Amino acid sequence: MVPDSLAPLDTALAARAGDPIGIAVAGAGWLGKRVAVQVDHITGLKLRVVANRSVERAAEQLRADGFDAVITNDLNELGRINDRDQVAVVADPHLAAQATRVDAVIETTGDFDFGTRTATAAIEARKHVVIGAELDATIGPELKRRADEQGVVATGMDGDEPAVNMNLLRLVRTMGLQPVMAGNIKGFLNHYRDPETQIAFAATWGQNPRFMASFADGTKLASECAILGNATGFGIWQRGMRGFEIPAIGDLPARLDASELLAAPKVDYALGAAPGAGGFVVAHEGDEERSKSLHYLKMGEGPLHVFTRPFHLPHLEVPLSAARAVLWHDAAITALGAPVLEVIALAKRTLEPGEVLDGVGGFAWYGLVETAEVAASEGLLPMGLAEGATVIRRLPPDTPLRYADVEVADSSVANVRRAQDNRAFPKP
Repeated sequence: MVPDSLAPLDTALAARAGDPIGIAVAGAGWLGKRVAVQVDHITGLKLRVVANRSVERAAEQLRADGFDAVITNDLNELGRINDRDQVAVVADPHLAAQATRVDAVIETTGDFDFGTRTATAAIEARKHVVIGAELDATIGPELKRRADEQGVVATGMDGDEPAVNMNLLRLVRTMGLQPVMAGNIKGFLNHYRDPETQIAFAATWGQNPRFMASFADGTKLASECAILGNATGFGIWQRGMRGFEIPAIGDLPARLDASELLAAPKVDYALGAAPGAGGFVVAHEGDEERSKSLHYLKMGEGPLHVFTRPFHLPHLEVPLSAARAVLWHDAAITALGAPVLEVIALAKRTLEPGEVLDGVGGFAWYGLVETAEVAASEGLLPMGLAEGATVIRRLPPDTPLRYADVEVADSSVANVRRAQDNRAFPKP
């Protein structure tokens, strides 16, 4: 398979037109709504279930989008609904995972606790599961381990930057080049943006201001680059990464040391670089003649050459991850094993004792990439455990939060994260 072109996927899905792959979507927000609609636009896929905490809102949305949606909380009735080619709407993600006609579950909520329950329910039911960036960056390695045990795939999302980069990296590697760096092309970054500063921009696009704030404050960037590091084994130069401010992505090799990257490949990002979006892979070509040919084809002088995909379309491409998992047992992106990189939480402002922290893209904290080893040795608080934690000592702005600084709330994600840490960094 050539992952970036996904050339065989259309043929493979066309062969399933009479027996479509059954999809459950968890979440009915901006992404969930669009993924649900997109599933039924793809030959060989069929939307079977939507799991959402507000079943009435999800059902109303589905009906507005042309689906015959029926609310249920009973597994047997769910089966009958699907037999009639209707879409079942449930509150409990376990029901979605247990549905006979569901082959894969796509988790779109971005909510750590609901997302964890959805992902673990899918894996326990031996269904493939597609997970979002924040959850993947927090417990992706443990979910991958559990999925392997059950013989299913836990994968990141096609169309989101980590999978965009991984597909591109696999293509570059298949062509015989050596990837030595990969990352995101980022247009804007300000760690102190919050839902209030992003409310007008969010309203323009019908988006959640918190999600928009997480894009602007760098937490989403950190999540995506941590996932990429965990899938490739690539490290970072420093906490938070370097961030290369350059006019165009093709200018990146001039800022890099080929011998350094050959010895220790890196994940990082380019800021403000044309084309302004998407992902990149820097590859080394040590053969002078091959490198010269790449130069002729406008891929730079070498020996470092930059490959880019200047767009990402999550709402259109996410279902392809589920298809790849079912058809080929292939993950768009998944951890190699134990975590390599981590996303830690840092204070956006002064935090006072007794405060209960909000979530990703909120007012209290932002996320930065750190190595998993340093994060473990320093007791740094993972992004995914910040929400709902209670501050127990005063913390100035930009202070990295530690477990010792907060009381972590009991939750599904905390339990899975504890299992991941115990395996990766067991205490003596």
